[in-house]
Amino acid sequence: MGGSVVMDLISVLPKEDKYCLYFDNLFTSPALLSAIKDKCYDATGTLHANRLNQCPLEGVDSMKTMKRGSMDYILSPGENIILLRWNDNSVVALCSTKHGISPLKNV
Repeated sequence: MGGSVVMDLISVLPKEDKYCLYFDNLFTSPALLSAIKDKCYDATGTLHANRLNQCPLEGVDSMKTMKRGSMDYILSPGENIILLRWNDNSVVALCSTKHGISPLKNV
């Protein structure tokens, strides 16, 4: 349901402008970002672990034992969608068609 609402909202955006959309984990999924990319927009968002579609990323329990700042990522072939998981105060998952892992900086 959330994906169809997002796609309805995107349909009213002016075609001549390029947008990058940002979502929280309520809406984000690799399938939604792929559909948005098909409409020639970029998108980024955090996502729930159960929306990783069996993606072979390091598991949440394993990530919790790693030092803060550790990460694992994969780039989907052909679509240029990155899925990544990193250990911060808790383990966070992110999906993006716009941003990658570079540049890495300490903050």
